[in-house]
Amino acid sequence: MLIGHFASGTGMYSFLKENRVTLFIIVLGTQFLDVLWGLFVFLGIEGGISGGEVSQNLFDVPWSHSLLMAVVWSVVYAGIAWQIAIRNNYDTVLFPKMAAFAVFSHWILDMLVHGKDMLLTPFSTTSLPTLHLWATPLLAFIAELLILLISWYLYYNKISTRDHSRWSWIVFGIYLLLLGYTYLPSIIGGTAMEVQPVFGLITIALITILAVLPSVLYPPIESA
Repeated sequence: MLIGHFASGTGMYSFLKENRVTLFIIVLGTQFLDVLWGLFVFLGIEGGISGGEVSQNLFDVPWSHSLLMAVVWSVVYAGIAWQIAIRNNYDTVLFPKMAAFAVFSHWILDMLVHGKDMLLTPFSTTSLPTLHLWATPLLAFIAELLILLISWYLYYNKISTRDHSRWSWIVFGIYLLLLGYTYLPSIIGGTAMEVQPVFGLITIALITILAVLPSVLYPPIESA
């Protein structure tokens, strides 16, 4: 899951009344675990295995995606958001809570699609039960599309001017294209990109670009 994470951050942000900085923090938070995964792959701490198709994805992610570490990283990220809130006079209660939930939402959504690589702790060897929608790429695609549509609806209802909606639809279109690019090869019987160690660096670059994109193109919410 990739676009579903970013889209969910857009939906979460619709409950805040802040600005582009808070939007960036919330959207980036939804992929914070994957940012860590990319760094850990680069450092040789974690890795990834893929047969070249979404349905065969299996990742070595105990320090970034296990339940225990997801909670730890959520708390760490909430602390960062709290410091930002204090220094910029933002909501010091709701904003850190939303930041923490943004991070932990990544683990929740990954439980929908991942297979036997979602551990309880970094020291576990048994995976927690998951829906493993990746085994059926079409279902995984539909799940991410629904998340995208619902999140976009929540955000779009908060937009106050036509100019705002114009930029929002541009970003929505980009997300939709990337969603299709992620799943369509496997759905039609082709192969997706295999996961190699260098993919960790690609992941960091892609996540950074996508996390910055909404905060650049989405105007701040002006309506209550």
